[in-house]
Amino acid sequence: MFEQWLKARYGKKLDELNETERAQYQAEFDREVEGFINRTDGGVTPVAPAAPVEPKREGAVIDRDAFRSELEKEILGKEFKRREAIRKEADGLDIPEDVLQRSLDNPEVTVESARGVFLDHIRQHGASIGAPGIIVKGGDIQRSTIEDGIMLRAGMEDVILNEEKGAERANRADEIRDISLREVCEEALRLDGVSVPRKSEEMISRAFTTNSLPQILGNVANKSMLRGYNLAAATWQAWCSTGSEKDFKTNTKVRLSDLGDLEEVTNKGEVADGSSKEEYEQYSLARYAKKQTISDVDIINDDLSLLTRTPQLMGSKASALISKLVYTHLLANGNMSDGNALFHTAKHKNLVTTASYKLSVGAEALRKAIETFRKQTDASGEPIDVAPAVLLCCPEDEEYARALLRSITLTEGTTARQATANIYGNMGIMPVVETRLSNSTYTGYSTTAWYLIGDKNAIDTVQVSFLNGKQTPTLQFFNQQQMGINTIGIGYRVIMDASAKALDWRGMVKVAGA
Repeated sequence: MFEQWLKARYGKKLDELNETERAQYQAEFDREVEGFINRTDGGVTPVAPAAPVEPKREGAVIDRDAFRSELEKEILGKEFKRREAIRKEADGLDIPEDVLQRSLDNPEVTVESARGVFLDHIRQHGASIGAPGIIVKGGDIQRSTIEDGIMLRAGMEDVILNEEKGAERANRADEIRDISLREVCEEALRLDGVSVPRKSEEMISRAFTTNSLPQILGNVANKSMLRGYNLAAATWQAWCSTGSEKDFKTNTKVRLSDLGDLEEVTNKGEVADGSSKEEYEQYSLARYAKKQTISDVDIINDDLSLLTRTPQLMGSKASALISKLVYTHLLANGNMSDGNALFHTAKHKNLVTTASYKLSVGAEALRKAIETFRKQTDASGEPIDVAPAVLLCCPEDEEYARALLRSITLTEGTTARQATANIYGNMGIMPVVETRLSNSTYTGYSTTAWYLIGDKNAIDTVQVSFLNGKQTPTLQFFNQQQMGINTIGIGYRVIMDASAKALDWRGMVKVAGA
């Protein structure tokens, strides 16, 4: 009986509830039953059961189990049917949940009176029942379908197909793939239950104030932005680690450079306490942003690029921003917390300045860089036991890098050119080519310098940090009220919160090559 009451009263199933919810609903049900049993106002009187189950009385005590059975027959069945009929009346009418719930909770509301309540609500709030609109498969129009139609029109079907039930969504939106921005404004008004003005300028102006239009256009712009961000090449991901910070204050990253050796346990079974030498680096996040406005003129001109092409380019720029932060920091060769430059011949022993060690020289240059890398030690002078994993170079050295790391043989000798087995081919070092290393707009650029870098999972290199760990840009969309009275339209801005900082010098070797 409780399960039937739950479905009739709240439209819920018993197996959908957690223990807390089940207890709360059970308590409400018990109170309601007790209240009905104790009624003295001439309410519904249960039909007397057959003799075997006739309620027994001991003094003033009622057999509540038998009484509950009669309640189910007399009341609950009728209530359940009433609620189900009212729910069916509301289906497809876009009736707010609070309006529907009031009709369900009031036992005096019949199916006929509920129908009148729903129609009155539709008339008062200007919903467009029967008004011309976009027709899609299934007969309904939803925000997601409009968004998909815009994406199809922009040639970004791949974005839809990559989402859950993408093929089904693309097929549903196919009938509106030629939707104009003006039509989007009309549908946004209908979705918000606002009447659609006949005049185009007034219609667009009113659509700018709705909740639906910024949501639809904002979702389209966001998907386009992320597409641009993900399509952009980002070489830093091959050798940089990532971090998360909760604010823009100065953050201190502690580096445990030496925990000390494991020590032999004596016969007494005493284990020595561990100790470590702490080193640290400090950095802080910065915020980067760009905004774009969509005016009524853009809607009239049906300029779809402001929602697709422009955000995609912003996404690409956000990706490029991270790369710029990383390589600006790397090439600047700034000081670490010990007061010495990131790459330093004497202090950090990770800089090779011999002019002849260009990648074009071949195996000898790589041999020297690997030797320098492997000789790196921790604060106690012990080897770091990390192998080089990445060879980072500029485009001018790409051919030499790939030949050194991917060829089966090497050509050695100055007088007689002899082919020998390439011992570096199986070391697992990955060549990574970055254009910014030799770009003259970057301070410290070079067409000959290259780097050997350790596995980012084995040792600290450069860490790219993001606000709350969010590695993608954020798009915020605004309606007319939020934009202000001086702007006719709606707009969005793309935000990226990030920083790049070298945390340790031991996992990187630079070869100047000049």
